[in-house]
Amino acid sequence: MEKTFLVLAAGLGTRMKSNLPKVLHSFDNKPIIYNILNKLKGISGFDIKVVVGHKKELVIDSINRWGNINNIEVEFIEQKVLKGSGEAVIESLDSIRRYETVVILSGDVPLIKRSTLVKMIRDFEHKKADVVLLTAFLDDPSNYGRIIRDKRGRITAITEESELSDEEHSIREINSGIYVFNVKKLSAALKCIKPKGPKREIFLTDVVNEVYKKGGVISSVSVKDSDEVYGPNSKEALVDLEKRYYVKNAKKHLGNGVIIKSTDLTWISEDVKIGRDSVIYPNTYIYGKTVIGENCLIGPDVIIEDSVINNNSNIKAFCVISDSVVGENVSVGPFSHIRPQSNIGQFAKIGNFCEIKKSNIGVRSKVQHLSYIGDTEMGSDVNIGAGTITCNYDGIKKNKTVIGDGAFIGSNTNLVAPVNVGKNSLIGAGSTITDDVSDNALAIARARQIIKEKKR
Repeated sequence: MEKTFLVLAAGLGTRMKSNLPKVLHSFDNKPIIYNILNKLKGISGFDIKVVVGHKKELVIDSINRWGNINNIEVEFIEQKVLKGSGEAVIESLDSIRRYETVVILSGDVPLIKRSTLVKMIRDFEHKKADVVLLTAFLDDPSNYGRIIRDKRGRITAITEESELSDEEHSIREINSGIYVFNVKKLSAALKCIKPKGPKREIFLTDVVNEVYKKGGVISSVSVKDSDEVYGPNSKEALVDLEKRYYVKNAKKHLGNGVIIKSTDLTWISEDVKIGRDSVIYPNTYIYGKTVIGENCLIGPDVIIEDSVINNNSNIKAFCVISDSVVGENVSVGPFSHIRPQSNIGQFAKIGNFCEIKKSNIGVRSKVQHLSYIGDTEMGSDVNIGAGTITCNYDGIKKNKTVIGDGAFIGSNTNLVAPVNVGKNSLIGAGSTITDDVSDNALAIARARQIIKEKKR
């Protein structure tokens, strides 16, 4: 059975009051639509198609970058007439006609769960349904279409807010705008629907009543947390949703034995893992698939993304760590930057105002003050003096520096790569090293000091 996802991302998003398409606004440190696509990629057997329209070039370019990173091909369908979700699906029919099943969802619901989509798909297959709806129950269902059921509890229709009767206004079950359809039944129903409303739009919700009238099987799955199906329409709503998301994540970690000093001032992605008795100080951002061990101290004012921080390490204030691994019992900062593809060994110390880029720092090695270490393989028990720089770029390509175990690099040293510094060697302060230094050697590369009598 051929199946596809159809993600609707063509809307104008006028209430965002932005030059950026709504689906490209940031949620959890990535475009909103990436949050949805990341859930879809884990569901096997489905193609992914995205309907684009407003500023389609920006949306296509962004999604293609996601596809390249994840090695997933996404097909794009252009919605030429921007008249809502019904028109989007009508203009997509030629592209989805060969499939038996289509899951339709909006590109602006960042908190939809993979498990919820899987549950809908299984319900669709198990019941041999023609339509499965995703619903939620709200205390205040204003502005949402309501799920209409008959006396036996069967779904008969989705009625928009403007068309509700007085009795129907009390219904709390709302339509999320996420569906699983039998493609043939969807196509047939759309042919029967007439435009309505001041904009003369085709409402996708009317498909449900058409399927019901023809004796089709309609089922539903409901979510407990309505934020899962919430699509923010303004920047204020987006910020509020993101805040609720981060507070929930912080409280989850609190419940698992992590000390979060301020749940309102801590930003933790849902896939982050943190060990017991670690302490997260305020204004800290922990993104992606970061893993933090036990008994760690993080922050305040720290950013960590897609990195591993092992047990008993201390990431001090105003540090940034990206796509790197920090070993056990390591101290970093304050005010230091660990850039991608770096590995900091156990008991190492990276002090204040240091930058480490694509480098391996050995066990117990120290880079304490005002240094740049890039494209470097550093052994264990190395001491890097203040102001030391690895000069790794020759204007054409990056070159590698190798520093052996136990080397001592004096302050204000320039290591001009490619260069090797041997084990237990000593580099005099202020040196510029351009040639390899052998093991157990002393290297001094600076002009001799001259003192002359000062002329008045």
